[in-house]
Amino acid sequence: MTTAYALTQAFVIGGVVAWSAYYASRRLLPTASRRAQARVAMWLEGHGLSRVGEALQPVQTTSGGCGTSGCSTCGACAAPAQSEAQPLVFRPRAK
Repeated sequence: MTTAYALTQAFVIGGVVAWSAYYASRRLLPTASRRAQARVAMWLEGHGLSRVGEALQPVQTTSGGCGTSGCSTCGACAAPAQSEAQPLVFRPRAK
């Protein structure tokens, strides 16, 4: 009984860790993860799993202003919004 529980727990934790690593790599390293995904898809196509390989091919994105990652999220392309600086105001706690 405890062996089944330990095995289930190990699979659940392993799945959560694998999903977290996948999500972090997609968010923080988009170019490298697309490149790795394309390599896996080409390997699958070469080993007789062409339908799965075609489904895993990464979608081509239009590149941002920098032309490196295509994420367009760094804000380097658009002019930064002008904001007025406001001083910090510290208030004592009410007793």
